[in-house]
Amino acid sequence: MKQNVFIDGQHLKEIQVVAVPADGNARSIAQEAAKLIGVDAESLLVFKEDAEEPLNLDSKLEGADDPGMTHHVHQAEKVSVKIYYLNGVKQRFFSPATRIQVVLDWAVGPEGFNVDVSVAPEMELALTDKPEEEIPRSAHLGRYAGGKEHEVEFDLVRGIIPNGAV
Repeated sequence: MKQNVFIDGQHLKEIQVVAVPADGNARSIAQEAAKLIGVDAESLLVFKEDAEEPLNLDSKLEGADDPGMTHHVHQAEKVSVKIYYLNGVKQRFFSPATRIQVVLDWAVGPEGFNVDVSVAPEMELALTDKPEEEIPRSAHLGRYAGGKEHEVEFDLVRGIIPNGAV
């Protein structure tokens, strides 16, 4: 018997569903994800969404068949994030399983650029090298962190503000 597991991760453009054995473990996710990503399963770490540390690959699965539980697969335990805003830059390491919304909250908050609270809800992250690419706030950071350095650079930008016109 199989169970579906929702994954996000390195080299994935959107959340994918993989089927793993009903008695599967985190290693089962790594093995199925490796087929999609095109890397060796032994090189992948498996995280729960927003978790700082990877799962033990022998750990029993939680949240299978639950679309609200998305696991993350990545080759790096931490991702270097640089965010540019006005004339400044902030850098921090995050788990690749961190949602973009969490990174954005940090960037506009007191540890980041301390953006005025009246403007902060309008702010968005844009990839520095692909500013036209839409970044869902629910996506995992590791989706955008590739290469051997496992790093990503964002610009903190003010989003489109509706003016009330119809």
